[in-house]
Amino acid sequence: MTKILLTGAGFSADFGGFLKPEMWTNFYNNKNLDGIKWLKKDLFGRENYDYEGFYQDALVKPEFRDYKAKVISAMREIYQMLDQSISYWLSRNYYGNEKDDLIQWPMSFLIQFDLIFTLNQDLLLERLFGYKSPLLQDNTAYYEWLNENKGKTLKTHQSLSLPTSASIENAKQSIDSRSHTNYLKLHGSHGWFSSRGNECMVVGLNKKSEIDKEPLLKTYFDLFTNVLKSKNAKLVLVGYGFGDQHINTILINSVKDSGLKICNIDLFSPRKRHEQFFKSSSSQYPLSTLIEGFDRYYPSNFRMAMMKYRDNVHRWLDEN
Repeated sequence: MTKILLTGAGFSADFGGFLKPEMWTNFYNNKNLDGIKWLKKDLFGRENYDYEGFYQDALVKPEFRDYKAKVISAMREIYQMLDQSISYWLSRNYYGNEKDDLIQWPMSFLIQFDLIFTLNQDLLLERLFGYKSPLLQDNTAYYEWLNENKGKTLKTHQSLSLPTSASIENAKQSIDSRSHTNYLKLHGSHGWFSSRGNECMVVGLNKKSEIDKEPLLKTYFDLFTNVLKSKNAKLVLVGYGFGDQHINTILINSVKDSGLKICNIDLFSPRKRHEQFFKSSSSQYPLSTLIEGFDRYYPSNFRMAMMKYRDNVHRWLDEN
Protein backbone atom coordinates (compact mmCIF):
# COMPACT_ATOMS: atom_id res chain seq x y z
CA MET A 1 0.00 0.00 0.00
CA THR A 2 1.40 3.39 -1.04
CA LYS A 3 0.37 6.14 1.39
CA ILE A 4 0.21 9.56 -0.21
CA LEU A 5 -0.48 13.00 1.24
CA LEU A 6 -1.46 16.12 -0.72
CA THR A 7 -1.65 19.42 1.13
CA GLY A 8 -3.19 22.71 0.13
CA ALA A 9 -3.40 26.14 1.71
CA GLY A 10 -5.69 24.88 4.47
CA PHE A 11 -2.81 22.81 5.85
CA SER A 12 -0.47 25.77 6.37
CA ALA A 13 -3.26 28.06 7.59
CA ASP A 14 -3.08 26.54 11.07
CA PHE A 15 0.58 27.58 11.27
CA GLY A 16 0.36 31.19 10.12
CA GLY A 17 -0.24 30.51 6.42
CA PHE A 18 -2.65 32.45 4.22
CA LEU A 19 -5.92 31.21 2.78
CA LYS A 20 -7.40 32.69 -0.38
CA PRO A 21 -9.07 35.68 1.35
CA GLU A 22 -5.76 36.65 3.01
CA MET A 23 -3.89 36.34 -0.29
CA TRP A 24 -6.48 38.58 -1.98
CA THR A 25 -6.39 41.07 0.89
CA ASN A 26 -2.61 41.38 0.82
CA PHE A 27 -2.72 41.75 -2.96
CA TYR A 28 -5.39 44.46 -2.95
CA ASN A 29 -3.62 46.45 -0.24
CA ASN A 30 -0.12 46.11 -1.67
CA LYS A 31 1.60 49.43 -2.32
CA ASN A 32 2.48 48.43 -5.89
CA LEU A 33 -1.19 48.80 -6.80
CA ASP A 34 -1.68 52.16 -5.07
CA GLY A 35 -3.00 54.89 -7.34
CA ILE A 36 -3.93 52.54 -10.18
CA LYS A 37 -7.69 52.78 -9.76
CA TRP A 38 -8.83 50.60 -12.66
CA LEU A 39 -6.44 47.84 -11.62
CA LYS A 40 -7.74 47.77 -8.07
CA LYS A 41 -11.31 47.94 -9.35
CA ASP A 42 -10.66 44.90 -11.52
CA LEU A 43 -9.29 42.93 -8.56
CA PHE A 44 -12.12 44.14 -6.31
CA GLY A 45 -14.74 42.77 -8.70
CA ARG A 46 -13.26 39.28 -8.98
CA GLU A 47 -15.50 36.48 -7.77
CA ASN A 48 -14.41 34.30 -4.85
CA TYR A 49 -11.18 36.24 -4.12
CA ASP A 50 -9.77 35.26 -7.51
CA TYR A 51 -6.33 36.83 -7.17
CA GLU A 52 -4.84 34.08 -9.35
CA GLY A 53 -7.10 34.96 -12.29
CA PHE A 54 -6.11 38.60 -11.82
CA TYR A 55 -2.44 37.63 -11.78
CA GLN A 56 -2.85 35.48 -14.90
CA ASP A 57 -4.50 38.37 -16.76
CA ALA A 58 -1.64 40.67 -15.75
CA LEU A 59 0.84 38.25 -17.31
CA VAL A 60 -0.88 37.82 -20.68
CA LYS A 61 -3.45 40.53 -21.45
CA PRO A 62 -2.37 43.63 -23.41
CA GLU A 63 -4.26 46.08 -21.21
CA PHE A 64 -2.11 45.04 -18.24
CA ARG A 65 1.18 45.48 -20.12
CA ASP A 66 2.26 48.73 -18.43
CA TYR A 67 1.50 47.33 -14.97
CA LYS A 68 2.75 43.76 -15.33
CA ALA A 69 5.97 44.45 -13.41
CA LYS A 70 4.05 46.01 -10.53
CA VAL A 71 1.70 43.04 -10.26
CA ILE A 72 4.65 40.62 -10.28
CA SER A 73 6.38 42.69 -7.57
CA ALA A 74 3.20 42.64 -5.50
CA MET A 75 3.00 38.84 -5.74
CA ARG A 76 6.64 38.49 -4.72
CA GLU A 77 6.07 40.69 -1.68
CA ILE A 78 2.98 38.70 -0.67
CA TYR A 79 5.05 35.50 -0.53
CA GLN A 80 7.63 37.30 1.56
CA MET A 81 4.80 38.32 3.90
CA LEU A 82 3.62 34.71 3.97
CA ASP A 83 7.09 33.57 5.00
CA GLN A 84 7.16 36.27 7.69
CA SER A 85 3.77 35.18 9.02
CA ILE A 86 4.78 31.51 9.27
CA SER A 87 8.16 32.42 10.80
CA TYR A 88 6.39 34.59 13.38
CA TRP A 89 3.91 31.81 14.24
CA LEU A 90 6.74 29.32 14.69
CA SER A 91 8.70 31.75 16.85
CA ARG A 92 5.69 32.22 19.13
CA ASN A 93 4.42 28.64 19.24
CA TYR A 94 7.11 26.17 18.25
CA TYR A 95 10.72 27.07 18.95
CA GLY A 96 11.44 25.97 22.51
CA ASN A 97 8.21 23.94 22.65
CA GLU A 98 9.13 21.11 20.29
CA LYS A 99 7.69 18.43 22.60
CA ASP A 100 4.21 19.98 22.75
CA ASP A 101 1.30 18.04 21.27
CA LEU A 102 0.74 20.88 18.82
CA ILE A 103 3.99 19.87 17.12
CA GLN A 104 4.11 16.15 17.91
CA TRP A 105 0.70 15.42 16.35
CA PRO A 106 1.65 16.77 12.90
CA MET A 107 4.97 14.93 13.06
CA SER A 108 3.34 11.59 13.95
CA PHE A 109 0.86 12.17 11.12
CA LEU A 110 3.41 13.07 8.45
CA ILE A 111 5.83 10.21 9.06
CA GLN A 112 3.18 7.68 7.96
CA PHE A 113 3.40 8.71 4.32
CA ASP A 114 5.62 7.35 1.58
CA LEU A 115 5.18 10.51 -0.48
CA ILE A 116 4.12 13.99 0.60
CA PHE A 117 3.05 16.32 -2.20
CA THR A 118 2.11 19.93 -1.64
CA LEU A 119 0.59 22.73 -3.70
CA ASN A 120 1.92 25.26 -1.20
CA GLN A 121 4.95 27.41 -1.87
CA ASP A 122 5.61 28.35 1.74
CA LEU A 123 8.54 27.06 3.82
CA LEU A 124 6.50 25.64 6.70
CA LEU A 125 7.74 22.04 6.68
CA GLU A 126 11.29 23.06 5.83
CA ARG A 127 11.32 25.30 8.90
CA LEU A 128 9.22 23.06 11.14
CA PHE A 129 10.79 19.65 10.54
CA GLY A 130 13.74 20.29 8.22
CA TYR A 131 12.07 18.61 5.25
CA LYS A 132 14.00 18.70 1.98
CA SER A 133 12.70 18.25 -1.54
CA PRO A 134 14.39 15.50 -3.60
CA LEU A 135 16.53 16.08 -6.70
CA LEU A 136 17.68 19.52 -5.58
CA GLN A 137 21.41 19.94 -6.09
CA ASP A 138 23.83 22.10 -4.09
CA ASN A 139 21.10 22.65 -1.52
CA THR A 140 23.15 22.40 1.67
CA ALA A 141 23.63 26.14 2.18
CA TYR A 142 19.94 26.84 1.52
CA TYR A 143 18.66 24.36 4.10
CA GLU A 144 21.38 25.25 6.60
CA TRP A 145 20.32 28.90 6.40
CA LEU A 146 16.68 27.96 7.07
CA ASN A 147 17.72 25.83 10.04
CA GLU A 148 20.04 28.44 11.54
CA ASN A 149 17.74 31.44 10.96
CA LYS A 150 14.43 30.05 12.14
CA GLY A 151 12.73 33.36 12.84
CA LYS A 152 14.11 35.26 9.85
CA THR A 153 12.55 35.78 6.44
CA LEU A 154 14.26 34.32 3.40
CA LYS A 155 15.83 36.92 1.10
CA THR A 156 16.61 36.65 -2.60
CA HIS A 157 20.32 36.00 -2.14
CA GLN A 158 19.51 32.92 -0.04
CA SER A 159 17.52 31.35 -2.88
CA LEU A 160 18.07 27.98 -4.53
CA SER A 161 18.57 27.27 -8.24
CA LEU A 162 16.78 24.25 -9.71
CA PRO A 163 18.54 21.49 -11.66
CA THR A 164 18.48 20.88 -15.40
CA SER A 165 16.89 17.87 -17.08
CA ALA A 166 20.20 16.00 -17.32
CA SER A 167 20.90 16.41 -13.62
CA ILE A 168 17.43 15.16 -12.71
CA GLU A 169 17.70 12.03 -14.84
CA ASN A 170 20.86 11.03 -12.97
CA ALA A 171 19.21 11.38 -9.55
CA LYS A 172 15.62 10.15 -9.99
CA GLN A 173 16.19 6.97 -8.02
CA SER A 174 16.62 9.04 -4.83
CA ILE A 175 12.85 9.60 -4.73
CA ASP A 176 12.33 5.86 -4.25
CA SER A 177 14.31 5.81 -1.01
CA ARG A 178 12.32 5.19 2.18
CA SER A 179 15.19 6.38 4.39
CA HIS A 180 13.93 9.96 4.31
CA THR A 181 10.71 11.90 3.81
CA ASN A 182 9.91 12.52 0.15
CA TYR A 183 8.50 16.05 0.14
CA LEU A 184 7.60 17.22 -3.36
CA LYS A 185 6.43 20.75 -4.10
CA LEU A 186 4.28 20.51 -7.23
CA HIS A 187 4.00 24.28 -7.73
CA GLY A 188 7.54 25.26 -6.87
CA SER A 189 8.53 27.24 -3.81
CA HIS A 190 9.32 30.60 -2.35
CA GLY A 191 13.10 30.77 -2.51
CA TRP A 192 13.45 28.65 -5.65
CA PHE A 193 14.78 29.94 -8.96
CA SER A 194 14.12 27.89 -12.08
CA SER A 195 16.73 26.38 -14.37
CA ARG A 196 15.89 29.31 -16.69
CA GLY A 197 16.80 31.88 -14.03
CA ASN A 198 13.38 33.20 -12.97
CA GLU A 199 11.46 32.68 -9.74
CA CYS A 200 9.90 29.22 -9.64
CA MET A 201 6.44 29.62 -8.17
CA VAL A 202 3.54 28.40 -10.29
CA VAL A 203 0.73 30.90 -9.77
CA GLY A 204 -2.22 31.73 -12.02
CA LEU A 205 -4.59 29.75 -14.21
CA ASN A 206 -2.08 28.22 -16.62
CA LYS A 207 -0.26 26.03 -14.13
CA LYS A 208 0.13 22.81 -16.10
CA SER A 209 1.98 24.51 -18.95
CA GLU A 210 4.23 26.27 -16.43
CA ILE A 211 4.96 22.95 -14.72
CA ASP A 212 5.87 21.37 -18.06
CA LYS A 213 8.48 24.09 -18.69
CA GLU A 214 10.44 23.26 -15.54
CA PRO A 215 12.17 19.84 -15.48
CA LEU A 216 12.01 19.40 -11.71
CA LEU A 217 8.32 20.27 -11.44
CA LYS A 218 7.46 18.07 -14.42
CA THR A 219 9.27 15.17 -12.74
CA TYR A 220 7.31 15.74 -9.53
CA PHE A 221 4.00 16.01 -11.39
CA ASP A 222 4.63 12.87 -13.44
CA LEU A 223 5.36 10.96 -10.22
CA PHE A 224 2.17 12.34 -8.64
CA THR A 225 0.17 11.18 -11.66
CA ASN A 226 1.70 7.72 -11.73
CA VAL A 227 1.41 6.89 -8.02
CA LEU A 228 -2.24 7.90 -7.88
CA LYS A 229 -3.00 5.61 -10.81
CA SER A 230 -1.57 2.60 -9.00
CA LYS A 231 -4.08 0.09 -7.64
CA ASN A 232 -2.68 0.04 -4.10
CA ALA A 233 -2.62 3.77 -3.33
CA LYS A 234 -4.45 5.69 -0.61
CA LEU A 235 -4.56 9.47 -0.65
CA VAL A 236 -5.11 11.88 2.22
CA LEU A 237 -6.05 15.42 1.24
CA VAL A 238 -5.57 18.23 3.76
CA GLY A 239 -6.80 21.75 3.08
CA TYR A 240 -7.17 21.43 -0.69
CA GLY A 241 -9.88 23.64 -2.20
CA PHE A 242 -10.22 21.79 -5.55
CA GLY A 243 -9.40 24.94 -7.51
CA ASP A 244 -6.65 23.52 -9.74
CA GLN A 245 -7.94 21.81 -12.86
CA HIS A 246 -4.72 19.90 -13.56
CA ILE A 247 -4.84 18.38 -10.06
CA ASN A 248 -8.57 17.70 -10.24
CA THR A 249 -8.14 15.87 -13.54
CA ILE A 250 -5.61 13.47 -12.02
CA LEU A 251 -7.81 12.88 -8.97
CA ILE A 252 -10.92 12.26 -11.07
CA ASN A 253 -9.17 9.85 -13.43
CA SER A 254 -7.56 7.98 -10.53
CA VAL A 255 -10.91 7.53 -8.77
CA LYS A 256 -12.67 6.52 -11.98
CA ASP A 257 -10.01 4.26 -13.50
CA SER A 258 -8.05 2.93 -10.51
CA GLY A 259 -10.54 3.08 -7.64
CA LEU A 260 -8.41 5.54 -5.66
CA LYS A 261 -9.58 5.86 -2.06
CA ILE A 262 -9.41 9.34 -0.55
CA CYS A 263 -9.54 10.63 3.01
CA ASN A 264 -10.43 14.32 2.82
CA ILE A 265 -9.73 16.71 5.71
CA ASP A 266 -11.61 19.74 4.47
CA LEU A 267 -12.52 23.22 5.74
CA PHE A 268 -15.80 22.95 3.80
CA SER A 269 -18.85 21.05 4.98
CA PRO A 270 -19.89 18.08 2.81
CA ARG A 271 -22.93 20.03 1.59
CA LYS A 272 -20.89 23.06 0.57
CA ARG A 273 -18.32 20.92 -1.21
CA HIS A 274 -21.14 18.99 -2.92
CA GLU A 275 -22.60 22.25 -4.22
CA GLN A 276 -19.19 23.37 -5.50
CA PHE A 277 -18.60 20.10 -7.30
CA PHE A 278 -21.92 20.09 -9.13
CA LYS A 279 -21.75 23.81 -9.93
CA SER A 280 -18.30 23.64 -11.52
CA SER A 281 -18.40 20.16 -13.07
CA SER A 282 -17.71 19.73 -16.77
CA SER A 283 -18.98 16.84 -18.86
CA GLN A 284 -15.42 15.65 -19.48
CA TYR A 285 -14.07 15.95 -15.94
CA PRO A 286 -17.02 16.00 -13.49
CA LEU A 287 -15.84 16.92 -10.02
CA SER A 288 -18.82 15.02 -8.66
CA THR A 289 -16.86 11.84 -9.48
CA LEU A 290 -14.61 12.63 -6.52
CA ILE A 291 -17.46 12.03 -4.10
CA GLU A 292 -17.28 8.35 -5.07
CA GLY A 293 -13.65 8.35 -4.00
CA PHE A 294 -14.21 9.96 -0.59
CA ASP A 295 -13.83 6.90 1.61
CA ARG A 296 -13.40 9.18 4.65
CA TYR A 297 -14.41 12.83 5.08
CA TYR A 298 -13.57 15.08 8.05
CA PRO A 299 -14.97 18.63 7.83
CA SER A 300 -12.31 20.25 9.98
CA ASN A 301 -9.14 22.28 9.96
CA PHE A 302 -5.95 20.26 10.25
CA ARG A 303 -5.15 20.94 13.91
CA MET A 304 -8.66 20.05 15.05
CA ALA A 305 -8.60 16.91 12.94
CA MET A 306 -5.35 15.89 14.64
CA MET A 307 -6.98 16.33 18.05
CA LYS A 308 -10.20 14.47 17.24
CA TYR A 309 -9.62 12.08 14.37
CA ARG A 310 -5.92 11.28 13.97
CA ASP A 311 -6.28 7.69 15.27
CA ASN A 312 -9.13 7.09 12.83
CA VAL A 313 -7.00 8.33 9.94
CA HIS A 314 -4.07 6.17 11.09
CA ARG A 315 -6.26 3.06 11.13
CA TRP A 316 -7.74 3.84 7.74
CA LEU A 317 -4.28 4.17 6.20
CA ASP A 318 -3.25 0.81 7.61
CA GLU A 319 -6.31 -1.07 6.38
CA ASN A 320 -5.97 -3.14 3.20
